[in-house]
Amino acid sequence: MSNFINFNAQTERLSLRCVEDQDAEIIASLMVPEIARWLASWEVPFTVEMAQKRIIRSRREAEAGSALPLAIIERETDRFVGWVSLYRYRDNPYRGMLGYWIGIPAQRLGYLSEIKFAILQAGFDLFGFDSIEAGAQLANEASFGVMT
Repeated sequence: MSNFINFNAQTERLSLRCVEDQDAEIIASLMVPEIARWLASWEVPFTVEMAQKRIIRSRREAEAGSALPLAIIERETDRFVGWVSLYRYRDNPYRGMLGYWIGIPAQRLGYLSEIKFAILQAGFDLFGFDSIEAGAQLANEASFGVMT
């Protein structure tokens, strides 16, 4: 399996890189109830310690080649604005799952639409996926807009 810890990609306004220890504080501050309510595996309050543990686990998965957990960074400001991940299904190594969130201050700026093709391409190229799935709660119109 490949090691994805050093993955890096750029779009016009954004950089994508593996999440790092230094991201824990901003992740904890951005994971508010308005974001967590749409996510199955993130809870609030989300502490810095919880963020540190998630980062450690996610980096291990990246090292093992089973996940690509990426910080979404504004290139102009170097500000962490969200998290996007690709995961390999355990029961089918050719099937991937995409998960993502954007912090409230950076929502409605088109960031997920800007990175979605780079993420999907990484899934097909790096993981060798045949298919990539994403899901959202029915009321989450913004996520459905990105997926469409």
